[in-house]
Formats: sequence, C-alpha cells, structure tokens
Amino acid sequence: LPDIKAVEDYRRSISLWQAQAGELDAQITTILSGAHGSDLFARSRASQKMIDDAVQLLQDIESNKAPTAAMPARGILVRMASTYLEAARATLLWTTAPTDDNLSSAQAIVDDARQILGELEASEWVMPR
Repeated sequence: LPDIKAVEDYRRSISLWQAQAGELDAQITTILSGAHGSDLFARSRASQKMIDDAVQLLQDIESNKAPTAAMPARGILVRMASTYLEAARATLLWTTAPTDDNLSSAQAIVDDARQILGELEASEWVMPR
C-alpha cells in the first residue's frame, strides 16, 4: 500500500538523518575539544564543513515531505537539526573568539541537541540497526 511505503521510506530517511546528526555531533565535539590546536586553517576548514553539514541536514529534513502519521517525528527532527545548527554556529563563534563563555555556551547548546536526538532515538520512528 502507498501509505505504508511512504511511512517506511520516511523511517529510512529518519535513520539516515539520525546518523548524520551523530556525525555532526562528532565534528562539533572534535572542534570544541581543541583538537586542531592553534592551526587556524584547520579550525576554519573544520568549522566551515561543520556549518555546511548542519545547514544541509536541516534543509534535507525540511524539504522531505513527511507522511501525516510522521508529523510528530518531523517536528522532533526539525528541532534537532535546528539545535545542531545553532550549536555549530556557537562552535564557530568559539573558534573565532575562544573564550570560556563562548565554550560554555556552545557546549550547552550541544547538550540540548543531544537531548533532542535522544528523544528521536527513543521514538518508534527510528529503525533498529
């Protein structure tokens, strides 16, 4: 049935977006850990990729039509991607102005994003791996 296929296709998309969010989280964590040290070029390149990935994730989620039954999951996905984009922006700010306040702010937003990702992972919409 077309409705069942649409739901299963969307569930597969959710699994892909979940994985992309995990990769984005890892990128943010690496940058915030100071792994790039004082290498401005490496920090800038990693930060630009992080921002691009966050924007792409949000755009992919927003442009993909969700079946009616999946609208609650779509809401979680949009909140998650938006919060990861906000975390990426805060991380970029920290890379250009590495103060303790900027680091704390970025880490707090990442924690919020992780909480929303956990909410998604606890939902019935995430396919078992």
